[in-house]
Amino acid sequence: MAKKSSIPGFFGLFWRLSLIAVILFSVTGVAGYMTAERLIRTPETESPDLLTLELRDAVTKASSLGFSVIIEKKEPTTLLKEGHILSQRPSPGVAVKVGSTVRLTISEKP
Repeated sequence: MAKKSSIPGFFGLFWRLSLIAVILFSVTGVAGYMTAERLIRTPETESPDLLTLELRDAVTKASSLGFSVIIEKKEPTTLLKEGHILSQRPSPGVAVKVGSTVRLTISEKP
């Protein structure tokens, strides 16, 4: 009996793995393209001016403009009443993507 060659088996495996690699690269490329397109096409607007507003009013204003708000920290001060916006990031008027997050520093009693 003649011994069967393992070469055809190797080439079959090679082609299967190549096909899987092409499919994975294609899916990854499409996902990357869609992500980049979304980031590029997201409209920009100016960040709202929330400085000196009371926290509730600042959150209402930012939310109505499509922004989310994070209270980053509280800082003791005598410049503003407690619970007012002492600083924000990004600064008011800076061009940002719609739906961005505004980080706030809130005043508190010293």
